[in-house]
Amino acid sequence: MKTFWLRSLLFLPVPLILIGVTYFVDPANLFREDYDAGIVNYLLEGYNVTNLGNCNERNIQKLYIEKMKKCPDVVVLGSSRGMSIDKDMIPNNHLINNSMTAGSLEDFLAIWYLYKERGCENQIRQVWISIDPWLLNDHNEIDHWRELSREYTLCLDLLQGKTATDTLPAASSRNYSKYKELVSFSYFKSALEYLWVNKKIVHYEPTLSDENEGMSKHTDGSIYYDAKYRYSSPEEIESRAQNLVAYTRKHLLGFTTLNPEYCLIFEQFVEYLQSQGVEVNFFLCPFHPLVYSYFEDHFPVAIKVETYCLDFAQSHHIQAYGSFNPEKYQLENTDFLDGFHLREQVIARIIDQ
Repeated sequence: MKTFWLRSLLFLPVPLILIGVTYFVDPANLFREDYDAGIVNYLLEGYNVTNLGNCNERNIQKLYIEKMKKCPDVVVLGSSRGMSIDKDMIPNNHLINNSMTAGSLEDFLAIWYLYKERGCENQIRQVWISIDPWLLNDHNEIDHWRELSREYTLCLDLLQGKTATDTLPAASSRNYSKYKELVSFSYFKSALEYLWVNKKIVHYEPTLSDENEGMSKHTDGSIYYDAKYRYSSPEEIESRAQNLVAYTRKHLLGFTTLNPEYCLIFEQFVEYLQSQGVEVNFFLCPFHPLVYSYFEDHFPVAIKVETYCLDFAQSHHIQAYGSFNPEKYQLENTDFLDGFHLREQVIARIIDQ
């Protein structure tokens, strides 16, 4: 059906062709209203989901928490660097990994508030927080969390003892900005690149297998990377690490000291969790040696984030696992998938130690 419509577009004026290609290819799945819900439904039915493309991760988290049949015992909060933590690494628990791409402190609060609204607050026994160096940088240029700005604001009010006023619009009513992508040349270019690489529009599929050719999301929320990424050569891994140095710089520009406001929110959040009887654990995922060396040379304040978190953990009786520094675990190039992300078995080893 998609192919038929794409061919039909050839008979339209050029501007309409551009819009049509953008809409029907839709590489980020902005205009497939049931895309996120379909993923959630499969997960809730006990299937992993493979061939996972770009999706609204925050909407998926929200839908999943709203529809889940049972509250988890253990929750993982973090960015993509924590998305590989799965139920086998923290066994004998009902674990849900709520980590998201570019997950930020605001996301952590928002996810917790979704659980609170769902009535799970008093049933969650553990929260694992995956720490990033830019977590306490107010210039990190991460704004994905705004999809959950309502939940973040309400949770922040809760932490600060303010009377919550739920007057913010739901995310769906704030999502009209996506339609500007229909006339965006960069999104049209992305659509063409998507077709060039994939040759067709790829849709996700349910599976009972944990390891698949495509990117997969497991029923516990964790991510298992696609085969091409997992079985890369050492040269490819090192090249990805080099490329991510520039991405790191974007999140750390202007970062000279830990932001006091972010530190306060972080501390209030952790202390609130503890006041509810929740055991809090920190996970500091190591970086590729090339990326960590860049921190040392250009952004030593990022390393101070680790010192701050470890000191806070010690004073609050929190178990901290891992370190940004790969040398502490004798990690090499092939222990990584790229500059940011560790192989699952290495994460498991760090948590087990």
